[in-house]
Amino acid sequence: MKWHDWNLVFCQPNGKPLHGHNLTMRDLKKLCQRAGVPAIRFHDLRHLYNTILTRRNVNAGIIKSRAGHSSVAFSPDRYAWASLDREEQQVAVTALERSLRQG
Repeated sequence: MKWHDWNLVFCQPNGKPLHGHNLTMRDLKKLCQRAGVPAIRFHDLRHLYNTILTRRNVNAGIIKSRAGHSSVAFSPDRYAWASLDREEQQVAVTALERSLRQG
């Protein structure tokens, strides 16, 4: 296979550009399988990226800029749940369960 240097970060094994269809329908599924995680849609990577930034307490203006959101308020509104850790989530679930039992 002849190498074609297009100076790309992500490319086919021969250096040529990736084909969008192959990336979304074939390659991403293989990567998910290799990582041992459920298959996701390509667009889910965008949400994952923004969720990780939110959980790491990255400034909302930086997230807005990197994600291309139109408003700095959109990012925290959209991904605010991600900043809650599992312990905080469990407190909420336990409180709801208690309320439901008490009627």
